[in-house]
Amino acid sequence: MSHVSSSPSLDGYPLVAGVAVDIDALRGLSHRCEPATCAVRGACCAHYEVAIGAEELETILGCLDAVARYAPQIKQTDVYDEEGPKTFVLDTDEGGQCVFAFRRRGRGCRLCALHAVALDHGLPPEQVKPKSCALWPLALAETDPPTLSVQDDALDFPCNATRRRAAQGLDPGVEAILLGSFGAGFLAQVRALL
Repeated sequence: MSHVSSSPSLDGYPLVAGVAVDIDALRGLSHRCEPATCAVRGACCAHYEVAIGAEELETILGCLDAVARYAPQIKQTDVYDEEGPKTFVLDTDEGGQCVFAFRRRGRGCRLCALHAVALDHGLPPEQVKPKSCALWPLALAETDPPTLSVQDDALDFPCNATRRRAAQGLDPGVEAILLGSFGAGFLAQVRALL
């Protein structure tokens, strides 16, 4: 099992399992995914270019038939563009919305078809969705070592808010992201730093 390093990264952040963790940024964020608010103030699925690796692409392509139940448009469109060797970007529609986004009937909220398919099959969404999507509103910068922080514009979205400076621990929404993306050991090590 990895351990918390006693030496900070180059940015002064503590290292947890080889990842520099911006503890103050994580502690200062409150996150509640509420898809109904997406129709009112914007959605993350219509804002970002999602880069994925070859392994993530393989997972996504393996579930396209199941995804089409939620997002039938997937059958008539490309789902990715090649950016370089083993680097791909998920396609978007004319409005900039991810091709995997769909609207739930009668509610107007946007949801992720990859997330829905994972739940249908009893899988954690993190096993099907691209890592950057599963981490959002957190972000893992490709630095050396990688740096875990909060997406620069996270507070532009209604599902995120700033926590009081005196807040103890992490917000439950942030903890859930860390647990799903990095596992219980990583989360426990981050908690030990608070």
